[in-house]
Amino acid sequence: MAPERVAPGAPTSELQLVISPVGSFPRLVEIERHIQALPAVRTLYVRDFRSGTATLAVALRSPITPEEFGGMLISLDRLRLRVLGSARNVVELRVEGEASIA
Repeated sequence: MAPERVAPGAPTSELQLVISPVGSFPRLVEIERHIQALPAVRTLYVRDFRSGTATLAVALRSPITPEEFGGMLISLDRLRLRVLGSARNVVELRVEGEASIA
């Protein structure tokens, strides 16, 4: 069987978030806690964290588009996130006001 193809913008119940720059592990934990607290999030775990870039796997309670989830994240004022882009099940975010990590 051919793998199921998902068009960009299609509702999904699993997303990958790529967030940068994340200045420290404690900052990553803070970001993780705020995202996990969203009612739409069932589970969240860190897949990778290096050179200031965090990759998070998020399972949602019900399917939504990556754009809708990105909108939820930017509404979290304390995190100061900006959506750089989204495609399929990936949302790329930038933390505003954080220093870049070389």
